[in-house]
Amino acid sequence: MYEIYDFTTNSWRVLGVATDWFLAKYYRGISVKGNTYWIATQAAEKPHNDFILSFDFSTEMFQSLSLPHPLQYGISAFISRERRTTLSPTY
Repeated sequence: MYEIYDFTTNSWRVLGVATDWFLAKYYRGISVKGNTYWIATQAAEKPHNDFILSFDFSTEMFQSLSLPHPLQYGISAFISRERRTTLSPTY
């Protein structure tokens, strides 16, 4: 289940419950221009596929973006912010 905190009502709201992806504990998100990005994993497929998951706070919608190169087993990635406007997956 995914929830968002609304400061105007001082309460949590549920955004969704059923997803085919998950966020690993060791991947941290990064925010750029009002959106937050994570490395996420497609749970429904074998082998699991990793991708960039973004959340737009203005629309409260998730969107997926492909990684430029697939992650190999045992290799992890993280997202860094460059020049305030560019995301760079680092392997």
